[in-house]
Amino acid sequence: MDGSADPFDIGFASFYLNRTNRSGVLNGGPIGGMDQTGNYKIDARFNKEALAERVRVIGLHARRISVTNTDGIKVIRKYARRSSTFIYADPPYFDKAGSLYLNSFRDDDHAKLADCLNGYCDAKWVLTYDNVPQVQELYSSRRSSLFSLNYSAHRVVKAQEIMVFSDSVEVPPGLAAGLANGSPE
Repeated sequence: MDGSADPFDIGFASFYLNRTNRSGVLNGGPIGGMDQTGNYKIDARFNKEALAERVRVIGLHARRISVTNTDGIKVIRKYARRSSTFIYADPPYFDKAGSLYLNSFRDDDHAKLADCLNGYCDAKWVLTYDNVPQVQELYSSRRSSLFSLNYSAHRVVKAQEIMVFSDSVEVPPGLAAGLANGSPE
C-alpha cells in the first residue's frame, strides 16, 4: 500500500472479496463463476445481516484487537510472553499453497515458524495446518489433534487438518470430537 489508498476502502474490498470468492481466496474467482452458472451464486456467503452482526460483535472488542502488517514471527515474539495473549496461528498450508494464497511459505519459512512457536511452548497458542508429515515432524514435541472439515473451493471434499497446541493450552477431552463436526467459515 503506497499510503494513498484509504485503509477502510482496502479493508472493505478485502472483506467483500473474501465473502464472494471461492473459499474466501482473494484470487479464487467469484463463487458461481464469472458467468454465474454454478450451483451457488456470488452472494452465497454474503448475508448482509449476519455479516453486519459479526462486525458489530468484533467492534465490541475493538480496544482489545490490534491489526498490523507485521511479519507473524515478529508478532509472536512481541506478544507471546504476555499472560493476556492467546495466539491462533494459521500459516499458509503445505499442499496447494501456491494456488490458495497470495503469499505462500517455502520450507524454511515453515521451519522458522515452528522454531519460533516451539520456543514459546509455555505461551498460549494454537496452530492449524493441513495434515501432512512435515507438520508432525516440525511439531513432534507438541500435542496435536486431527479434525475433519469440508473444503469447497472447486468441489466439495472432506479433508483432515491438524491442530497443534502449546504446552500451556488446556485441551478439553472432547475437543477433537467437537471439531470434527464443524465447518470452516
